[in-house]
Amino acid sequence: MRSPEAVARRCVVLLAVVGAGHGVDRGALRDWLHAEGLWDDVSPREASLLTGESMTKQESVNATWRVEALQPLAWALGLVDEVGSPNGLCDVARLQQAIPELGASTAAFVGGARLRSDEVILEANEVAYQQHWEARDARLNGKETAIDIGVIQERHLGLNWLIGYEGQPWDEVRTDT
Repeated sequence: MRSPEAVARRCVVLLAVVGAGHGVDRGALRDWLHAEGLWDDVSPREASLLTGESMTKQESVNATWRVEALQPLAWALGLVDEVGSPNGLCDVARLQQAIPELGASTAAFVGGARLRSDEVILEANEVAYQQHWEARDARLNGKETAIDIGVIQERHLGLNWLIGYEGQPWDEVRTDT
């Protein structure tokens, strides 16, 4: 299981990535992450996104989808009440209220981080795994499901990273089903 501080730091980095996807100045985001001592938590792909000359439309879309991976991490920290339904998008406004805003100090947020119990987090991961499997099975076999595969894949990714699935760093976390 990742440490509470690592999860809080990942939340802030993901908030910056999502911000970049929505057009927030990437130079300002880089400066903020460096000033807060969080640049070492930025993955190689995220660093490329934040330092590249420009973002493609697909990179922007992918970056904004990371908010769905942020949702279960915020839940694990007790910042939101639930992992969220797999058939709907998360409440972005609620996440923005729960995590320091872009450019703000993150020290108290990271230093005060606490995780829900391992048992509860592992149970949420298993539920995400089952939901992700259901969505993939439906897609492969032309079945109907209310589960949004994009939403559940991102949430499964966040939870797999959180539990340290196969020890994989952020850019390599798999969402096997």
